[in-house]
Amino acid sequence: MFTSKQKNYTVKLENAKFALNTTYSNLMKKTDIPISKKINVFNAAVRTIMCYAGQVWGFLSFKEIEKLNLFFVRKLFCLPVNAPHYILYLESNFYPIFCYTLNLHLNYIKKVLALPEGRLPKALAEEVIKNRIYWHKENLELFGNLNISLDYVGVNPGTVVASFKSKFKENMISKGQYSSFHSLYKHLVADLGEGHYISDTNSFGLMKVIFKLRGQLVNLNYNVMRSEEQWSCTLCNLGEREDMCHYLGKCPVLQEYRIRWLGKKALSQAEIINLLNSGNWTKLFCFHVSAYKYRMFLISEYNTDTWEIGVDGEDLVDEYHVVEDTCSFPMPLER
Repeated sequence: MFTSKQKNYTVKLENAKFALNTTYSNLMKKTDIPISKKINVFNAAVRTIMCYAGQVWGFLSFKEIEKLNLFFVRKLFCLPVNAPHYILYLESNFYPIFCYTLNLHLNYIKKVLALPEGRLPKALAEEVIKNRIYWHKENLELFGNLNISLDYVGVNPGTVVASFKSKFKENMISKGQYSSFHSLYKHLVADLGEGHYISDTNSFGLMKVIFKLRGQLVNLNYNVMRSEEQWSCTLCNLGEREDMCHYLGKCPVLQEYRIRWLGKKALSQAEIINLLNSGNWTKLFCFHVSAYKYRMFLISEYNTDTWEIGVDGEDLVDEYHVVEDTCSFPMPLER
């Protein structure tokens, strides 16, 4: 059952989604606008629509608000709706909107407690603290979980938020240890640092592709939306399920692209993990765009009764043309 606050934020969520789908839609689709600018626009929209009066309620975390982060990451990078939350957060380096509202709230409480004696806001805040109720009760629990002593006057909100982010990231990494459909992810480096592919220096097409490859979100036969009998690779006769290891490292039908871009006919799982961590994004990008285009071509020619292009088929049309001159890969090979 929704509380009045939850209903309020559900309405705000729909308004924010509408704004991103209409007012900012063309901006998000433009490939010549740096991704940092798109994220800045998103943050501005979030803080205007979702975080109004966050100084007062910012100690609370609402699922309805956090859904906007996930919606934006999926939309920006053209990701499937079933992409796990931990992958969306870890790959995008996004953190909950709660980090922003918590910072607002703690700074506000500091200012209120610094007011002269006799001011009503200060008197009310002191009563809340004395009776351990409302925002003080929630903050006591939060600070306890973060192993930080609660001192509103001396607290550094930035330090608290940094501690929360660290704990949140640890939790997301922990969730990735138990996935069956994204089993490679637990072996990948969670913090790519300065070599991160999500950067103003990389093409937008490359960022979308690497995100999908690292997150095992490419539309292959092995995915949670298909039944087990549909998992096998439809390109080769090895009888193996078409997962990321098979696609990047084993499928013999794609070996010519593998040789051209990755330097080997086949790759072991250890080599695939190293490749996904290596930072050599251009070669990985060019392999995927050329190999997946060829995969689409073969399936459309020989498996028209069962083939569905899906999100990757739609995206790769543009991505192929964007990098055609850079990668200089051949047309689909003759069979």
